[in-house]
Amino acid sequence: MTVRCPKCGRRIPTRNAVHACRPAVPVAEHFRGKSPRVRELYRTLKAAVEKIFGVKVMAVNTLRVRGKAKMFRGRRGRRSDSKKAMITLAAGQRIDVTTGI
Repeated sequence: MTVRCPKCGRRIPTRNAVHACRPAVPVAEHFRGKSPRVRELYRTLKAAVEKIFGVKVMAVNTLRVRGKAKMFRGRRGRRSDSKKAMITLAAGQRIDVTTGI
């Protein structure tokens, strides 16, 4: 069951989900004060997804996932850190992940 926020009208997956009612920030303002590498990563990810899947990308959000401490053959080790990207597509756009690229 999805509900709509009475202030902004956004769809919320459940009644107890938390979200912030704030307007979208222009891209130039978002990248102000950040290193040029961040902007280049954004452009690269956006261009790659649009080219490979033929869709319109509205936003790219990234997060760093720290590696977990694990045991390898009786010794302590650590998995590698990684980076994930969450892509927001334009309304009506979809990527079918069940088919090959």
